[in-house]
Amino acid sequence: MREIALLYSRLQPPILIAIPNTSPTTMAACLAEIQDGLPDHIYAHLGADLWQALDSYQLVGRPEPHHMMELHDRAAHRAITVDGVFALHENDFSEVLALFDAAYPGHWFQREMLSFGPYFAVRDAQGQLAAVGGVHVYSEQYKVAAIGNVVAHPDTRGQGLATQVSAQLVAELCKHVEIIGLNVHAENAAAIRVYEKLGFRIIADYFEMTLKRS
Repeated sequence: MREIALLYSRLQPPILIAIPNTSPTTMAACLAEIQDGLPDHIYAHLGADLWQALDSYQLVGRPEPHHMMELHDRAAHRAITVDGVFALHENDFSEVLALFDAAYPGHWFQREMLSFGPYFAVRDAQGQLAAVGGVHVYSEQYKVAAIGNVVAHPDTRGQGLATQVSAQLVAELCKHVEIIGLNVHAENAAAIRVYEKLGFRIIADYFEMTLKRS
């Protein structure tokens, strides 16, 4: 197996992930061959220029540059204070959803995500939920996890609360998995600095985009 493309159909629009491992040319050939069987509307994570291989689709808006990052220093998170950080559960959904609605209207967060794997949060001085962090992918069997849904309330950004939540999340994941990754917008310099502080480094670049069949 040289390349693999994944279609995640649980969400709408479905998400196509095709980031080359060895050869953009091989991945482009794969995408060209499978495009007739893909949904008419997809949200794609693609390596640079690979959307052109999907020539039956049109690009909607501009491709957004992202980095893939992977944890390489499993001890760096220990320097971050995590006092007040606590674990979330599915019955916390309403409060978590309110935070996402305030911070990122149009988000992808759904109730079942709280059961995928560990999620942590911290409250502000008034007792309101101020920051949340969890996972998009989690498998103890395959020893991998992908951090996702890290968010801070607009009124508390810049206070380091999302960093604390992420540090506790990394500490918990390190107990159970060997590979921890995440995706971050390439223009989000503040988030990249936080993840680097927690021991992550950039390992690949890709673009996120919306595609609709012509």
